[in-house]
Amino acid sequence: MSENEAQIGGKQMNMTGKASGMPLQGEGAEGTGSRRGKLKIFFSYASGTGKTYAMLQGAHQAAERGVDVAVGFAELRGCPQMSGPLKELEQIPAKYPEFDLDAALRRRPELILVGGFAHRNAPGSRHTSRYQDIQELLDAGIHVYTTMNVQHLESLNDTVSAIAGIQVEERIPDLVFDQADQVELVDLEPAELLERLAAENPAGQPIAGFFTLENLTALRELALRRCADRVNLLMNRNKTKSSSHYHTEEHILVCLSSSPSNGKIIRTAARMTKAFRGTFTALFVETPGAAAMREEDKKRLWEHMRLARQLGAAIETVCGDDVSF
Repeated sequence: MSENEAQIGGKQMNMTGKASGMPLQGEGAEGTGSRRGKLKIFFSYASGTGKTYAMLQGAHQAAERGVDVAVGFAELRGCPQMSGPLKELEQIPAKYPEFDLDAALRRRPELILVGGFAHRNAPGSRHTSRYQDIQELLDAGIHVYTTMNVQHLESLNDTVSAIAGIQVEERIPDLVFDQADQVELVDLEPAELLERLAAENPAGQPIAGFFTLENLTALRELALRRCADRVNLLMNRNKTKSSSHYHTEEHILVCLSSSPSNGKIIRTAARMTKAFRGTFTALFVETPGAAAMREEDKKRLWEHMRLARQLGAAIETVCGDDVSF
């Protein structure tokens, strides 16, 4: 890592769980076409750790290998050090603050940079979230580099709320994160991040309450643990493929309801499933009184079913007179 990269980009660790990287190296024009594109996520615990800089550095390395690279959307967040590396790459005009998906599909580079994986698109966009835009690019055979922070993972929503005292609205299904071809952890000591933020704020304006040493340390631990969990998941998949006699030992069952606390229970069950490398079932017991459920409760129940499905649960419905049985 260069001195400049250490200053700006933080420490970078490849968490693919694979022996080789994305098939961009030396691939040339064969990277697009009928095959699905490859996704690489530059992942960290907070803004300012250097995810976008690391993504730009990776793009320059790919371009030096002859890969056709373009920038679809990258936020510099007032960091002048990144303006140079960004200007050296071709940029597809964005419909700010939104990424122009159709323009990217017409341009069709081999590799495109689209930051803000968890960004929620403006009303009227083709997709609700940017990660869905990126999935369309991947389906078109285009490789994608993107960025995200740990607080945007769906299963960690309650944990992040408890740590930082905020409710994160823009969230990514864990399954989408785990299916990425590569996740590169961009790491930086929390104390160093706070020093960097202070240096970028010469006016002396107070830094947002979210950025405290205690909060950042806890979020960093979550990011490190989540990357380790992902590596374990990939190893478990390889083990399953290589042994027809392998059986999952643990099966987590959670009951679905319209209770406001049910979402937290589902997320906890999903984390337990990953920790135990088990399977996950979400069960709804339809009682005779279910038909008379209020519309508000029906909507909440549907949201909990959708959440459980996003987190990898198999949804099962049974009829009965008593939920406890």
